Amino acid sequence: MDDRRKRSRVRTRFPGVVFCGGDDFSIATENLSLKGALCEVLDESVDGLVGEPCIMRITLSESAVIEVSGIIARAEGQVLAVDFENMDPDSYAHLRNVVRLMAEDADLIDEEQLTGGFGDEDDADFER
Repeated sequence: MDDRRKRSRVRTRFPGVVFCGGDDFSIATENLSLKGALCEVLDESVDGLVGEPCIMRITLSESAVIEVSGIIARAEGQVLAVDFENMDPDSYAHLRNVVRLMAEDADLIDEEQLTGGFGDEDDADFER
């Protein structure tokens, strides 16, 4: 498959929760980028949520939490992908640090911050 992604993804396994439509879903991240996340839903199916706004909270440690608002880009069974839209500066700093630390090429992550791509449909194409 042709990889059209504009953001590097790193494999992760952090616990979290996604709040969407009055429900909350326990998740574990599978991969993260500066633009989104692919997650395993731990407690129930999430079919039918594509396009819905959500809040995702990823717990890195007791004192480090990433909280981001986004749109559900994929929701199939126990698989959920979120396209990030907005986060506070502290959350972005935590996300950037995690992605840089786990990336094969941290300099590439820095370059990605300087390029466009946010809001492009290709960024919502999350796969395992």
